[in-house]
Amino acid sequence: FNLDLGIKWVNDLFLNDKKVVGILTEAAIDFESKTFKYIVVGIGINLKLTDVPVELTELITDINVDDDFDKNLLVAEIANSFYKNLSKNKKELAQEYRSKSIVLNEEVLIFGNYNGQAKVIDITDDGELLVITSDQQKLKLNSGEISLRRLNHE
Repeated sequence: FNLDLGIKWVNDLFLNDKKVVGILTEAAIDFESKTFKYIVVGIGINLKLTDVPVELTELITDINVDDDFDKNLLVAEIANSFYKNLSKNKKELAQEYRSKSIVLNEEVLIFGNYNGQAKVIDITDDGELLVITSDQQKLKLNSGEISLRRLNHE
């Protein structure tokens, strides 16, 4: 689509400050061998929204595709993109991820193992969020949810 998308850690894509794509991941690891039993990746893309509840109009958007848009072509392009990225090393992927981040150097609210406000200072090559909390603790987060919007609208 040639859109300028930004990434909100860890797996949401934003267009014009609104969520347009959500990526869900799930995995199970075999305890004994420490290998993956399975990995599931789901991608939700707002192609053309209709009847959006008023409370969501400031939070989400769509790509606004034509009615005759070929969704099969989109799925093929996503698969091709995954395949091309397999040849990149972790450092290359992390740098590309950081370059598209919309949370670096931003104040965020964190929900998860730590709950509270913090400033994002970096994203590691392993995808962990590095933050400094309001009481000056440095934390490395590998899971959880963050929000920029609540800080902007309080």
